[in-house]
Amino acid sequence: SSGINAEYGSVSGEKEDTTTQVLSMLSNLTAMLRVMTPTILSLLSEKIGIQCLPAPLLALNFTTPPLGTEGPPSYGILTGCLRGCLTLLQRVDPCKSATPTKSDSELTIAGQKSQIIFVMENILYVLMSQSQQAVLDTNLEQSDVYHLRRELGIELKTVLEGVHRHFRKGSSSHSPRMDRTLSCSSSYGNILEQSHLSFFKLGYQFVNSLLQV
Repeated sequence: SSGINAEYGSVSGEKEDTTTQVLSMLSNLTAMLRVMTPTILSLLSEKIGIQCLPAPLLALNFTTPPLGTEGPPSYGILTGCLRGCLTLLQRVDPCKSATPTKSDSELTIAGQKSQIIFVMENILYVLMSQSQQAVLDTNLEQSDVYHLRRELGIELKTVLEGVHRHFRKGSSSHSPRMDRTLSCSSSYGNILEQSHLSFFKLGYQFVNSLLQV
């Protein structure tokens, strides 16, 4: 039995190492995209003109390509990555109440959770920036703008609802009233008032604005 436990521990450790490596790569890639995209404040400035807008970073495509497919980054790739990060967050951080420990495993989980949130924040920022830039682009057909608003709004709303449900499970004080729907923005805001989730609250407000077509 000791041999089986040792083998299981080795496999588990390898999975943790692989997850950490993937998250490190995603952190670097999404941070680079965030640097390359215009700041949201600059896009909201009344002084910005169409001639000042850089070329868009993302292709106006909402399908998730198969693994190994080469092509430019797109809305579909980033929203797919966002959904994948949410799934990984739910596996890494099941939000079960337990006595806090300082074991190596707990520290690894805490580090991975921070990286996942960092990656999701970067992706959310890039999507918000690029979609705002597209809305300002007068060269873009209105039908494309409508498609962007609708598809991106639905995708982001689904992910943000998932974030809300995930962290609601870890909340020690929530009422059945909060379990009904995310259309109640006050209950959503209560969960996301936590400092490390404040950017997701901004994302939810952005989605509400984006869906007003």
